[in-house]
Amino acid sequence: MTHVAKHPTTRRNWLVHSTLSVVALGNPAPGHGSITIVADQPLTTTTSIPPECQNGALVAESAIPGAYDQICMNLPVRTIPISSQVKLQIQQEGVGPGKTGLAVWNSALLLARLLTQITKVNPTWLHQQRVAELGCGAGLVSLLLAQQAGARSVWATDGNPDAVALTRTNFERNGIAYRTTTTTSDNQNVVTQLKWGELEVPVEWMGQVDVLVGSDLTYNSGSWRLLAETMESLLAPNGICIYLSLGHAGFNVAGEVDGFVNVAQQVGLFSKSKLPLPGSSLDALLASVIRKDSSEPSIMMATGGAQVVVLGRKNRI
Repeated sequence: MTHVAKHPTTRRNWLVHSTLSVVALGNPAPGHGSITIVADQPLTTTTSIPPECQNGALVAESAIPGAYDQICMNLPVRTIPISSQVKLQIQQEGVGPGKTGLAVWNSALLLARLLTQITKVNPTWLHQQRVAELGCGAGLVSLLLAQQAGARSVWATDGNPDAVALTRTNFERNGIAYRTTTTTSDNQNVVTQLKWGELEVPVEWMGQVDVLVGSDLTYNSGSWRLLAETMESLLAPNGICIYLSLGHAGFNVAGEVDGFVNVAQQVGLFSKSKLPLPGSSLDALLASVIRKDSSEPSIMMATGGAQVVVLGRKNRI
């Protein structure tokens, strides 16, 4: 069931540097200025969880063998405020080798915030749209879309069956109905396994997704082509893919995303310079999701920042 709470509002400032169609947060390109946005953000105080994990904040991480770890990932359930009235309860299963995706990563939090801001700017942008997430992990972003955006349907997908099972648990925990299989004739949410690659996408899904989202999927260059093929296969002719990657210590996130985009262009995708939103820029939307009067700016700098790219599908011959 959805958890609803009311909290006092505190005014706070946001400050972040960004580039143009591919935006780097916390890692500004030379010659680009800063953007300051004032926004309201509810604050809560909870003593039963570590302070670093309150209010859906970004949390510093450390490398462990085969993965990365941070204190919030080890909570059995993490509460993520989506607005001053809505919170999502996300069950987690820890981190470590073989458990990638079974907890809420910083990149998923950033993508959830970004999509929330887009909806504030244009509340109808997903109206009657078929939306899908690749690499849904614990299900935070898909749950956000299913609960708030008014989409025709949301398809939460992951190649890991354990992640699929966890996302189904979290849909149930938050009172969101779903099916385990889909056809394009229904308007119901779906949580299902989807491996990457052109040959893995069901024929009935091809060209059916209006808005495709994903985060932190390009850390392994060996999977870039399969991921790009999946995006191209799923996207409708005028569909868009919003992809966000947040850096980790030892990773060059800008090079990672640039490399993936080059591969994506080879399989029929192209980089779009703007989101289809009136009266707002991608720069400003991204700036508004970083909490300046917290440790988040330093966390972003330590990871090398975030990159967001909007992709479209080229016309097929």
